[in-house]
Amino acid sequence: AAQVGVQSEASLEQKFEAAGRLLDEKRYDEAARAYDRLRVQKPASSVDFHILFNSGLAYQSLGDCISAADRYRQLVRMSQGASPQLQAMARLRLSERLSCQ
Repeated sequence: AAQVGVQSEASLEQKFEAAGRLLDEKRYDEAARAYDRLRVQKPASSVDFHILFNSGLAYQSLGDCISAADRYRQLVRMSQGASPQLQAMARLRLSERLSCQ
């Protein structure tokens, strides 16, 4: 059973990196969908928080303010001290996005 967990972690990391490449290549629609497939209902790990933040970036780059703000709000609400740097960056992005709604 431990081996399965290691494989799923490796698979998650590979999918996260693939989504990151899409974001880097400015393929925002594909990146947003890739990050959404990786999202979990109750984010708890650093990877979960990075997925939310990067998903917000992809939606922000697409001009989808509502979806971007949703991701940033969820990150701020769920991280509660677990990832202060990402939380601060999400708050900054959220303040930027509120002006476009």
